[in-house]
Amino acid sequence: MSRFYSWLNEATLQTNDLAKDIEGYDNRGQVLLKKLESGEALALSDGTKEVLYVSQEDIETLRSMVGNSNFKGFPNKVKLYKKSTGEEVKLSHIEKTKEFGSSGGTGGGTKQTAIAESAAAVTAAHYIKNGFTSFEEYKNYLGSLSPANMKREFSQISNNYEITNKIDEVSKFLLSVREWLISSCSTAMAIENELDLPSDFVIHRGSKTMDSIYKKAQKLMKEVGLEIPNDKWNPADVWIISKGSQRYQRLMDSSTIQEFNGILADSIRSKDYDVVGISLKKASSKYPPVKWYNLEKHNIGDINIEGIKPGFFVKIPISKNMVIFDTDPEIKLDVRTFQTAIKSKVGGELLGKKARGGKVAGKAMKSFIKSHEGGIKFGDYDRNNVLNKSGDWFSEDFIYKFYQRIQQLKRSEFIDKSELQKIKSKQDVEKILKNMYNNEFKGKLNTLAANMASKIQAMEIAIYATDEFFEFAYSYASSSIKGVSGPFIKIGK
Repeated sequence: MSRFYSWLNEATLQTNDLAKDIEGYDNRGQVLLKKLESGEALALSDGTKEVLYVSQEDIETLRSMVGNSNFKGFPNKVKLYKKSTGEEVKLSHIEKTKEFGSSGGTGGGTKQTAIAESAAAVTAAHYIKNGFTSFEEYKNYLGSLSPANMKREFSQISNNYEITNKIDEVSKFLLSVREWLISSCSTAMAIENELDLPSDFVIHRGSKTMDSIYKKAQKLMKEVGLEIPNDKWNPADVWIISKGSQRYQRLMDSSTIQEFNGILADSIRSKDYDVVGISLKKASSKYPPVKWYNLEKHNIGDINIEGIKPGFFVKIPISKNMVIFDTDPEIKLDVRTFQTAIKSKVGGELLGKKARGGKVAGKAMKSFIKSHEGGIKFGDYDRNNVLNKSGDWFSEDFIYKFYQRIQQLKRSEFIDKSELQKIKSKQDVEKILKNMYNNEFKGKLNTLAANMASKIQAMEIAIYATDEFFEFAYSYASSSIKGVSGPFIKIGK
């Protein structure tokens, strides 16, 4: 078992990862800091999730490291412990998930994700082909097998799955990490109960056939100028495609993204399920929820995008790196500014009660605005080019542009102007910058510069924000872009 986990640990965090750039944060260390402070459980390399305890002194040490993008000595200076048991956790025991910059391709990034999704695909095929009907029966049956016997049984139905991992790896994984065995059994039962699959079904995870679907979708989107990441078009982790599916060939022959998505939707509506994508979430119960997305209506969880109330306002706290787009509290979306260590970026994140964690790229927001507002040009700002040639303070040009953006924002009907009204001249901008430099940023000019470079980008977006923009940002973050995102089924919460 130790050899198996050493293989998994190749996809864990290392000290040198923490200083690397990642969209939405100063660095990856800031992602870790946020999770530790919020008490969010972290995925560990043994397949479990744990809330980690860190002393307040060590939190402050980490905060300083994040501000300086220097994590030298992290293992000795910041100690992590499992809150449940007090057991120490090394940084290298934390899985490098997508939130920490894992750069996996279609259908999952890290080795942990890959093997979990492969296990779900294989167990679903095995459950269905062997006629199991009970979660408890199947869970107990798999748990009683030796790795060799499980491998033999899975190999007997190999015509019904195509995965990226070897079967002996999947067998060892399922028998080593019980919670993933339970999750896989739950997913298998849900697929059997909810979908009447054709007898010649094949469940794909990372196969050439699965990749061909994403490549075709990307080709069709790019032909009309859309740059949408795979998971924003369709976040499915596995695909069920029957060997004799004529729909699959029609997908490959389709000429527009609307036609492409229509074919996928028809596979679900007709209940043929011969080409269908499934988004998998870790299941902890025998009856995980099953939901359909992007069919006739563009549903986001329990929220119908067509039901979003028009009208929102923008808050711009000058002293913080944030621009917030607020809507009805029931279906709230906050689109915030972000920054990295040097090259500042903007992006958005869902923070509403019913939908959290979805991201919308700054590039996508700007593209949408450009397509609706002719002749718009956004500035290219980073922590270096907002400073003067000597690099010892902000340039006059930047201060003037910042002042200009504020005046433009004051004219918008959507803007909360309470803080903006305080700024009546370039001198007021200068005073605010100096106050932030001396107090909040404690003399760290580069960090302040990155902050302001990010803020002005977000302000430029806010100038042109409309109800249509809000709807686009919300639906993009939720992989439910009208007329673009593809139909899929989600299993688990």
